[in-house]
Amino acid sequence: MKKLPLSCVPLGAVGFVDCVADISSKKRLVEMGFTKKARVIPLHISPGGDPVAYFVKCATKEPPSRSWTCSAM
Repeated sequence: MKKLPLSCVPLGAVGFVDCVADISSKKRLVEMGFTKKARVIPLHISPGGDPVAYFVKCATKEPPSRSWTCSAM
């Protein structure tokens, strides 16, 4: 499985959180649902590139082998 930062996952592609690398905002990201194995889909990027809207759904099983694994940053 290919590992990428969350910011590099293409729009509409499905990614799965592997870990939260940014320690300073880890608590807030976990509160928003960015937990290990959570399914994340980038939905919309603003014209300036930031912020990005994500669909986040917690997963209870291993992600499929042909998907992205993300490190939320």
